[in-house]
Formats: sequence, structure tokens, C-alpha cells
Amino acid sequence: ILMLAHAVGMGLKRKDGPLQAITRQSGWENLGYEIDADFRKIGSEAILRRPEKNSPHPIQAELQPSDLITHRSFASKSDELEYVAEQVRADVEKEGLKPEQVLVIPLSRSRRNGDSNRDYISEKLAEQLERHDITINAVWEENDKNFLNQGEVTLAGINRAKGNEAGSVYVLGVDAVSEEIWRDNEVHRRNELFVALTRSRGWISATGATPSSSIHSEFDSVIQDIDSTEPHISFEVPDSRDLSNELETDTEDLERTSLDEFV
Repeated sequence: ILMLAHAVGMGLKRKDGPLQAITRQSGWENLGYEIDADFRKIGSEAILRRPEKNSPHPIQAELQPSDLITHRSFASKSDELEYVAEQVRADVEKEGLKPEQVLVIPLSRSRRNGDSNRDYISEKLAEQLERHDITINAVWEENDKNFLNQGEVTLAGINRAKGNEAGSVYVLGVDAVSEEIWRDNEVHRRNELFVALTRSRGWISATGATPSSSIHSEFDSVIQDIDSTEPHISFEVPDSRDLSNELETDTEDLERTSLDEFV
């Protein structure tokens, strides 16, 4: 999961090239990676690997990436929410997770049917889960609710989710990385996507409702690399002059962090 989060957070397979990246071998090694690359040759292939011993989650050493990572895109937000609700139900009823071990993080600031994204998600997801006798605990930045309530699935924005984790995490609206109304720039949006993905201690599901968004092909390409016989991530060595952020100076001694801590 951490490989997925770093690759998508930096945009290593982004259509227009990486948005932010580490361009020295030592920087990647400080984050627990092995890198095969010649950073002097812009556009050449770089191969990134993460030794099993450096995995932050023991469960990831026991299961295949395809067992832990799910990515889907849908024609509509209602279809996306219906899918997420069904998967949450399966987590609770079939996999034996307690509702409070499930976290749903919606991204985006778009308005839907006249409502804010968070109000729309809260209402529609609650309706879907109520059909399965599952309730939600909606905790947003400005309220004083406990982050975890026994017997309830947590629904949180990125600011409340940061610093918390759950066994199964659903990140909704990943296509929002292309929305200019959500945060001021793509670096900020990618950083928050990274934080959302790294809230998981076990399983991660990333979904969106704009199938044509290039972020979906990014997810598919990264997951394909990670789910191969020898998990890796391949990307083109970027020109540091084209990067919005060159992440070099603060990677030493970091084990599990957020991208915005080294920009």
C-alpha cells in the first residue's frame, strides 16, 4: 500500500510526468526502497522496489497486493457509493471486521444535487448502509465527535482522518486530483490523496466517478506493477526542472510519513 501511495502521491506514472519526486538514489533508500536508475539520463526507465522487510504492515507480507488493494471507477457518484456500501457490508458481515475498523474518506469539493460533497456523501452513504443495519459516524473537521464510535463506520474528511488508521479504508473521489476547486494546486491534492491512502492498516479501496480521468489509468498501471511476480514500480526519470517539488532533503530517518512533511 505504501508503494501505491508514494507512486500516486508523487505522480510517478502521471500522464504529463511526475509532479514531485526523489531524484537521488540515497533519497529513495532513506525511505526503505531499492532503486535501479541513472538519474543523469532524463526519460530513462527507473525501477523502484521495496524489500519485504521494510513493509510497514506484516499483513502485506502474507497476502498478495490484489488481496489488499482495490481500484474501481464508476459512471456516477451514486454507483460509486452503492459499490462502497456493498463492500463495507462485506467487510462487516463476511470478513468479520467491526464497523469501527472501517474508515471512509471522501475527497473533492464539488457540489452534488445542490449539496456540498460531504453532505451528499453523508446522506447517501447512510441510506445505503442502513439497508444493511450499519450506521455511520460522520466526523468532519469542525465537529467534536469522537473519531471512533463502537459499532459505527467512520466517515471523515482528510483533516480528521490524518493521524488515524483503520483496518479497511475506502478513499472516494480519487479523480478529484484534477479538480482545481479542491485545494489550490495539484501538489496539495496529491499530498492529501497520499495521506488518505496511508490511513489503512490492511485493505485499501480507491474509487472515483469520472472514468475518463487519467488518475484511473495511473492507479491501474501502478497496481499492475505492484501485483506482478516481482513487485516494483517503473517510471521515467524526470527532469528535475519540470518538477513542482524535488523531494530530497528531509527523507532521512523517515519510516512512514506524509508527502507534505518533506516539501
